[in-house]
Amino acid sequence: MPLAPIADVSLQPLPDVIARPGDRFRAEPPEVEREYWLSTYYLLGTKYADDVVNGLLKGIRTMFESTTYNATIEKGRTQGISQGISQGVEEGEKRSLLLIGTERFGEPSA
Repeated sequence: MPLAPIADVSLQPLPDVIARPGDRFRAEPPEVEREYWLSTYYLLGTKYADDVVNGLLKGIRTMFESTTYNATIEKGRTQGISQGISQGVEEGEKRSLLLIGTERFGEPSA
């Protein structure tokens, strides 16, 4: 069902294409509905820009309660923090080396 929105259709009929399975999604248990909307969100993201996807799915908040969505966000957050710490350490080491080198040998020429 989530594949319909990425079929070869123009942007104009997409709201209707999304509304039809939406009725079916809402008939499912909440956890299944969340996963269906999340699948639709990710699949739309493979074909359309973020602003288009967010506009098409505006008002559909159940997917953000999905354990899959939240696990993906948490993994990205953890990786981002780790990468930020690594870059911060590297930048600090460069500054320290430059400071020590400048004190010992004077200003660098380049």
